Amino acid sequence: MVFCVDHVGMLLRQARVQAGLTQAEFARRGGTSQPTLSAYERGRKTPNAATLVRLLAVAGATLATADPPATTRDWLRRRHDPSHTPPSDAFAGAAVRVSAGEPWSFVVRELLDDVYRWLHLVGPAAVATLARGQPDATGDQRFDALLAGLAEHLAAAHGYAPPHWTTNPERFLDNWWFPHSRRGFDALALRDAPSAFRRRGVMLHPSMLERR
Repeated sequence: MVFCVDHVGMLLRQARVQAGLTQAEFARRGGTSQPTLSAYERGRKTPNAATLVRLLAVAGATLATADPPATTRDWLRRRHDPSHTPPSDAFAGAAVRVSAGEPWSFVVRELLDDVYRWLHLVGPAAVATLARGQPDATGDQRFDALLAGLAEHLAAAHGYAPPHWTTNPERFLDNWWFPHSRRGFDALALRDAPSAFRRRGVMLHPSMLERR
């Protein structure tokens, strides 16, 4: 398995998800801590070149480059391959992670991180590609509905038709769900939930979609 992307955090997360590893397992096998790995994946810390290669090897991946960089910083400075396209299984991968027991709120935050990074790299077309692959049901219909709402919301925001899987009946809830954990926030969520979520019964406040 070979990856060539422009962001170390995205590279590590892609490799881990495709290898079917949780953050905890990936960190343990790679000889680092889960908080450190999380910081790498979210772009808040940058591993040195040796650590990056070691972590990728754990996932059975390699760093695709004709002239191997001496440092991660050197690699990051290089221009990304313009033919590279976003993975089509980003939303499907999020469902796999939730099915494996990862907290849905953490998975959604990381999915949004990936979406916004790809938007920065290749523009609005990234949204259509990232959500193309149909996610499997996770066993939690609330999350399945939220994931469909997110795909539809992002598609509408960037001028694309939502992927076909978002209209499946099982991705609509019979009863309202308020995903936030803040007390007294229900009224605001009920008032402000974007239509893609609202029509599925997911009363998600727009602030939950913001990434800093």
